[in-house]
Amino acid sequence: MNYFSLFSPAFEFRVLFARHCAIFGEAVTLLQAVCADYAEASAKCQRIQALAAEGNANTHEIDRQLSLTLIKPVDRQGICDLNRAFEEALKAVKAVAVRIRLYGLKEPRSAAKDLASTLREITGEIERLLSQLETKGTGEESRANIRRLRNEADMLLLVAVGELYETGPLDPAQLLDLIKWAQLFDRIEEAIDRAGTIAEVIENVLLRNV
Repeated sequence: MNYFSLFSPAFEFRVLFARHCAIFGEAVTLLQAVCADYAEASAKCQRIQALAAEGNANTHEIDRQLSLTLIKPVDRQGICDLNRAFEEALKAVKAVAVRIRLYGLKEPRSAAKDLASTLREITGEIERLLSQLETKGTGEESRANIRRLRNEADMLLLVAVGELYETGPLDPAQLLDLIKWAQLFDRIEEAIDRAGTIAEVIENVLLRNV
């Protein structure tokens, strides 16, 4: 039986998780746009923060529904883990957006653009993985793609951070800019890791329900 089967108590959660996925997807798409072009960056980052608030409300609604639903412990744990994973991933994306607004960086770096694009690709695979909970699929192709994308992100981060420290002597303003970018790359890495956790939780649920 597929996880969100009509005959499963978990069925009613499918809409709430689809909403989680849509909110996270929109936030990541906006972050990708900001990292490519700082035009209207403030408005886009504000929208990401608003989406984080929507995601938080959805998290609480899933918790509320879970407290009212008679469901097997193993299914309850899967729903709880997936709910927390989406919550933490959205927080991580919000943290990137907050810092972009706060730091007043003059222009985006190509590495940030590439990393945000990779995060968006991972999000697309998460959307496909989540649909497998309704179709009784294994998500094998998406799982493999996510592993590949996370490895690519690791390499991009290594190069990006290395490039920060390859510059010559810096004046105070340049040094401050370097510190800001180092912190921003750290937050982008966190967002990618949290997105990977969503995929891992879905994978565990899929494997338990094969």
